Amino acid sequence: MHKANKEEIESSILMLKEYENRLISEINHMAKKLKIPKEQIEVSLKNHEELNKIKQIIARLIKEKMD
Repeated sequence: MHKANKEEIESSILMLKEYENRLISEINHMAKKLKIPKEQIEVSLKNHEELNKIKQIIARLIKEKMD
């Protein structure tokens, strides 16, 4: 297994950020359809397991890119 170069890491970060934004958008869209209060949406986003995992991976990749 080779160590990813900076371009590969940057590409992965961008793809994950796009996915994160798309997921947030989908959650917001569904919540608006269901007329869920904004505060509840924010709590749901903050505690969303998949979003939190994506954020952790992005942070790890950014750290790896800096090394």
